[in-house]
Amino acid sequence: MKRYVLATAAVFFVLLTACGASTTNLQSGANGAVTQKPTVNGCPVQTIPIDPLPKAAVTVTQNQQNKSITVKVNQSFEIDLSANMKWSAVNTASNLIHESAPFGWYNQSQDTCIFRFIASHSGQVTISFNGTSLCTSTMCSQPVFLLTYKVTIQ
Repeated sequence: MKRYVLATAAVFFVLLTACGASTTNLQSGANGAVTQKPTVNGCPVQTIPIDPLPKAAVTVTQNQQNKSITVKVNQSFEIDLSANMKWSAVNTASNLIHESAPFGWYNQSQDTCIFRFIASHSGQVTISFNGTSLCTSTMCSQPVFLLTYKVTIQ
């Protein structure tokens, strides 16, 4: 019985460490940029913007994917996605919007990936993101999520 308990505990520990997150530490990078030391999060950019970005005109989260986003030309909007998934933008190529750098940066205080856009021309565009599990173990499933946002630019 004692061996069974120890074996079960060992398997549980391996599963937790394979799919768990590590802690994040800050370090100075090139040109004074603050960067995150290695961590487990799904943001494409680990660099925090050097200069604070002005507040976006509209901010939506992944729970608001069916909400319409309406902005005016030259206004910024951002989509904040949970950092517990690996996110990639699917169809952001459009003459109506452009990505604002750093695109998909990790916000440690909110534990989110920040994807910011600037509206360039009036019209409508659909933005999509693919999300996959961060777990790298062969024992973890790899679900794929598709989040879609409709943007109207006036």
